[in-house]
Amino acid sequence: MTSMGKMEAGELSKMPHPSQVTALIVTYAPDPCVLGDCIASLRAQNPAPRIVIADNLAPSNPEHRVALSFQADDISVITFSRNYGFGGAIDRALLSIDSPFVLISNFDIVYDPGWISAALARLESSGKEVVGVACKTLFYPASGDPSWPGRGPSDPPLSVGRETGAVIDNTGTLVNGLMLAYNRGVGQIDIGQYDVSDRPMGACFAAFLARRDAFRPIPLGGVGPLDAGYFMYYEDIDWCYRANLLGFRIIYEPAAIAWHHHSLTTRDKSLFFKYHLIQRNLYRTIIRNMRFRTFVKLWLLHARLHIRRAKVEREFSPVTWRILLETLAWAPVGLVKRIPIQSHRRISDTDIVNLSIGEEGHLDDISLRPQADWKNPLASVQRLKRQFPEDPACELLPVLERLASGETDPALVESARALTAKVCPALLPLLTRIR
Repeated sequence: MTSMGKMEAGELSKMPHPSQVTALIVTYAPDPCVLGDCIASLRAQNPAPRIVIADNLAPSNPEHRVALSFQADDISVITFSRNYGFGGAIDRALLSIDSPFVLISNFDIVYDPGWISAALARLESSGKEVVGVACKTLFYPASGDPSWPGRGPSDPPLSVGRETGAVIDNTGTLVNGLMLAYNRGVGQIDIGQYDVSDRPMGACFAAFLARRDAFRPIPLGGVGPLDAGYFMYYEDIDWCYRANLLGFRIIYEPAAIAWHHHSLTTRDKSLFFKYHLIQRNLYRTIIRNMRFRTFVKLWLLHARLHIRRAKVEREFSPVTWRILLETLAWAPVGLVKRIPIQSHRRISDTDIVNLSIGEEGHLDDISLRPQADWKNPLASVQRLKRQFPEDPACELLPVLERLASGETDPALVESARALTAKVCPALLPLLTRIR
């Protein structure tokens, strides 16, 4: 199939395909090895999806469109004439997709061969109120190494199971009472504590299977499109929060496993680039989704916190004022966007926030490694006990509780490590890092 060329939303045509699922990969100057791994893992699925690559223009090298080299009979490439960001690319590409299900994907994801079959079975067996499936996403081995060259045909397959000691990237997404979002389970070692299907607030759109009609406008019974104005970060949180408000749900399927190169696209960006987009989009999500009194309260609270930080850490002053001024300028637009959401609201903000109770993040955001403190393994074992109380690893709970409370007896530490080696070896590398 030939490339669709530099097309805009109004020029996209429908692309029929016998598969029920279309995999929509958003790219921006992708590493060809990483994108190739993603595509290979999608082709290994049963059923295999149609693949659509939505390629945003990289101004630094506008003539070098890596995605075009991957076009094939089962792959269509849409090359945009500008960078629409993550949400904008998805919204435009969805106009060309008519399959009943769409897998929204980053290009830096590798899927387990059973991902689509597990996620699709979960979604098809659920009621129409379930609009999408969150999966278990793990950190790709060596994903923190910027020199990683990609997997070759001779590399061993990625393995799953608690014995691998894999680090969790997410098992869905949550928000707390301040509308601060985080990945559920992030930084924990996967020991099976999230091996039960349940309901998170939302899903990380790095790998998310959704009903295609869920993106219809709200008056037509959908959640609406992603907000292209976010550009990147928080657009999936906004969409999932809105879905909950409207009475829809996202469900988690633990058998759908993927591996993620966390923050690969923005790893070379400055701290302030990411900070600006996340904090600006946090305000937008608050303004359009939360009850009026709550959004005013949180808006003022976050503004005070941002100004206080700018006064203490002077390097944050320019980006802080940019965030606040952009928020004020956008507020009239946000108030208009509130109208269809709030008029169709079905549940309270408290109901959504309560989905995060008992969950915290345990990732060091700088090193992208699990936090080396006793609260991290304790959280893993506590959740494991709630789901599988007879699991041998639950024997660790009393000693981990003592260590997490502040006890520092070397003999207690050694006994914890010895017991871990016996009942849950996957946790041992983390415990050896804790000082």
